[in-house]
Amino acid sequence: MNETMSHSHDLAEEALGLVELVKEVLAVQSIEELADVLLHGITRVMESDSTLLYLAGDKKKKPRFFQQGFGVEAAPKLEDLCARYFSKLSG
Repeated sequence: MNETMSHSHDLAEEALGLVELVKEVLAVQSIEELADVLLHGITRVMESDSTLLYLAGDKKKKPRFFQQGFGVEAAPKLEDLCARYFSKLSG
């Protein structure tokens, strides 16, 4: 298989992985289930060791932080960084 065909094959596999992830997301019933599906799916598709999801927007509700693969000490620091960053965005 030449380099162009190999690259096309890799892109096709990534696209199929994203399609599967979207199908899984559409079937979720809760925020916790959504986070679980997205964290595992993104980790799988991106071939990453860790992922995080920070959900914010409704000022009446507390933002939600989910993570996979970060150490016990790193997770609270990342959550704090996300909170500060998104606080600046929302003004």
